[in-house]
Amino acid sequence: MKSILRTISYALPFLFAITACQTLKFMSIDYLQPAEVSFPKELKSVAIVNNMPLNQEGRGYKIEDYAENQNPFIISRESKMFFGMPERAIETMAQSIADKNYFEEVVICDSALCQTGNDGTHAVPLTKDDVERLTQELSVDFLISLENLQLRMERTTRYISEGIYATRDVKVYPVFKVYVPHRSSPILHATMSDSIFWESLGYTPAMAEHGLISEKEAILQASDFAGTLPVRRLLPSWRTGSRILTSGGSADMRDASYMARQGQWEEAVTVWKRAYENTSKNKSKKTLIALNLALGYEMQDSISTAYEWATKACSLAPENSTYYGFCKQYADELKIRMNDLVKLKLQTER
Repeated sequence: MKSILRTISYALPFLFAITACQTLKFMSIDYLQPAEVSFPKELKSVAIVNNMPLNQEGRGYKIEDYAENQNPFIISRESKMFFGMPERAIETMAQSIADKNYFEEVVICDSALCQTGNDGTHAVPLTKDDVERLTQELSVDFLISLENLQLRMERTTRYISEGIYATRDVKVYPVFKVYVPHRSSPILHATMSDSIFWESLGYTPAMAEHGLISEKEAILQASDFAGTLPVRRLLPSWRTGSRILTSGGSADMRDASYMARQGQWEEAVTVWKRAYENTSKNKSKKTLIALNLALGYEMQDSISTAYEWATKACSLAPENSTYYGFCKQYADELKIRMNDLVKLKLQTER
């Protein structure tokens, strides 16, 4: 299997001293995590379809107004709800999926498919017959349907030391389903949420608010943003994790730290093992070396061995110590990665 570790970077050059000569550094590491759904290899083409409620896109209404806010630094604040623009969302979703080269063909069908429910805000779900008809007409193997997209937009204007600061925050709530022919119900029904914001600075409230993106443009850009979110649930995606690396304290530790920074993880592991064996009484030091070894094996895709060393670090660190919480969190994350390996291997072999 190809290496699933991508990049490494030092988030903080120096965190704090462990001893007079030993330091601890935080690192960020990007790795692939599997999608929620494992699509069979037979599903080679997909259509992204619009099943949003009819005639709702862009329609908004005010839900809150905080003009008389008790916070003396806030000048005004209001919230509105909008329906997003489905055409923009599914176009972005289709492009995001196509860019992953996961399926052989990605088709867009932006015409509204179904009638709106009695409340005017929920579309009628696609039936088994609808799915079979659409997959045949579009010559695809399955469908990803955008079922709803609502936006909560909040505009806030406040005093700050530099002047007047205005922001427009939009929280997006896309709802989508995955339909496969000959199935009576979707194989995935997911509701997601995330946010995007814009800011502006001015000498007066009017100047700051004038510099903000307009509501109309915010709806368009938020709809584009919402279309990217389902990709995280449908395809393997990169996740950033936090790790620590101990350096200093001895010649071996300094040498191994240098090797790690050069990407020579196998050599660094050899030196850390020697340092671990030569440290018999100092449990805090052994804990940190064990964490280094866990990281070294993780960087070589030996996740099960990394988990063993992270677990060993947990057993060495007292439960009330500074390091136990991090050891436990790291071990739990490695356990999840270890359990996901088979699923991820199947998905990356497409």
